[in-house]
Order: sequence, then structure tokens, then C-alpha cells
Amino acid sequence: MKLRLFSISFLFAAASFAQAPPQNSAAGKHPFTFEDMMALKRLSEPVPSPDGKWVVFAAEDIDLGANTKKSHLWIVPASGGESRRLNETPNEEERPRFSPDGKRLIWTSKATDPSQTWICDFDSNSGALSGQPHQVTNISTGAEDAIWSPDGKNIVFISKVYPDAKNDTENKQRDEELKKSKVKAKIFTKLFYRHWNAYTEFKRSHLFAISADADSSQSNSARDLTPGDHDVPPFHLGGQDMYAISPDGQELAYTSAATVEGAVEDVVFPRRASLGAQAAEFAAVVPDRERLGRSVVQMNWRDMLRHVPKFGTRQRASLQSYLRRRPNE
Repeated sequence: MKLRLFSISFLFAAASFAQAPPQNSAAGKHPFTFEDMMALKRLSEPVPSPDGKWVVFAAEDIDLGANTKKSHLWIVPASGGESRRLNETPNEEERPRFSPDGKRLIWTSKATDPSQTWICDFDSNSGALSGQPHQVTNISTGAEDAIWSPDGKNIVFISKVYPDAKNDTENKQRDEELKKSKVKAKIFTKLFYRHWNAYTEFKRSHLFAISADADSSQSNSARDLTPGDHDVPPFHLGGQDMYAISPDGQELAYTSAATVEGAVEDVVFPRRASLGAQAAEFAAVVPDRERLGRSVVQMNWRDMLRHVPKFGTRQRASLQSYLRRRPNE
């Protein structure tokens, strides 16, 4: 109920924020034009602070003259009030996430190419960043979609890497070789290789973990939690994260396309493993394993459904066998 009320409250706040007329708009009424529509800010990714005082969100501005769009972080009191920029920077920012204690904030920044995860202390009394934001990750393949561990000590993020690369140095070397190559033709022998005009570049999405106290001035210390020739999570078009950490911080659950040609024919449910493990095989985004029971979750971009047994077992459950079960089973 609280989540529904928060969503409704943000919807009204977003409407009020987005419908504020541009300062340079002509006085009086006029037909709604394409330029008017482009002048509206696109709001997304609202996250409340753990103490319930603030809501941080991303607002996207479109510059028709420059043919660009850029997202920045904004903040507004949860009780209502004026919205304001949280971080005055020309760099594009998105996906804010509060630490469990609400004292720090992480986000994805495009201050560098590729994007990296940034962090800063947060003062809940003033609703402002405290200190100087700094870059946490320093991985050549980039970092995005970061989440906190429940104890606030680690950060888990996604990076697209070459599945057979031994380390970040090798990933960087192969990217540089590909960029310098005069041959631009691409040969793919398996799915998934392209979405619209974006190619996979022979990479796979993997989950990495890094200390929240890491600094980009140090050598890359991120650990690949899901090595292998498969995507974790598989390709999807938005919605909730397809990975989550258990409340005790000891397990990581995620969806994975780990079978032939990217299609999830079976789902593997793992044994218990620590977040710091060098390798793991998890499938299913469920933040609270104590409440699993018989649940159904969306697994991948094909909208396939899977039956989720209890954690702590290693079982396979096919879609067909689940659908054949009677309701009382």
C-alpha cells in the first residue's frame, strides 16, 4: 500500500514538474507543438531515501539544436515541494540508488566513456550531497545498473565483457584492437547478436562486485561473479532488475540465458554461495528467499515463465512441466 501511494505521489509530482512551461515560452495559449513536447523533462527512476524524507530521480532534457538528450539527477521532498538539481554537473547521470542506511548515493555517470559508477555522501537533513562525488569503478568495459549489498559494504553492477577474456587488461586490449582494425565486417554464429542497430560486439553481460570504498585511482578490483559464455542478466527492455541480493547478503539471485543460442530452456537453482564467490550460477530475481514458496517470475526477453522452488536446492523446472501442474500442487 505504501509503495502504491508513493507511486501515485510521484506521478502527480512528475506531472507538475514536467508541465512547468519553459521560461522563454510566449505568453498566452497556443497549440501544443513538437517543440513544446521536446521542452518537457522526461522523469524516470524515482527512489525514496530510506528515512522517507526525499525522492531522487532522473530528469532528461532534450536539446533540439544540438540533437542530444541528457539526463541529470534531481531531488524533491517526499512530502511535496520544489524540485532541484542534486548535482550541478554537465555530465549525464542516471539510475540513482541510496545505500541501505541512506548516508550514501550511487549512480551511473557518463563523465567517462564507457560509463562508470559514481558515489557521494548524502546529507538527509539538507537533502544534498555531502563532499565531492567520485568514481568508484574503473573497469575498461564500463559499469551500469549498480545495486547495494544489504550491509552497504559492496556494490554489484553489470559490465559487458568478452566471455573468454581472462581479466580486464585483456578486455581492454581486445576493444582497442577492434577499434583500430580496418575491417568493420562482423560475423555472428549465434544469437543474440543485435538489437535495432546496436551489436553485441561478441560480448556478454556479467555481474561484478566491488567494495563500496573502492576508488577509480586504484587498479580495477571488481570481481566477475558470473564468468562464462552466457548473459547475466539476459537482454530485456526495462522493468525491474533481473538480479537481487538476499537480505542477509549471503546470496545473489539472477536470471541467466545459459543454454544454446540464448534461449532459456531450463533454469538452474543453485546451492548456497557467498556474494564474494569467484563464480556462481543463479537464476531468478527474488529478494527474499523466505517468501518464495511457489512463485512465478518473468525470466527473460522471451517472456518465458518459470516455477521457482525453494533456495538451497539445485533443480531444473521447465515451462511445460510447470504449466502441466494442477493448482494444488
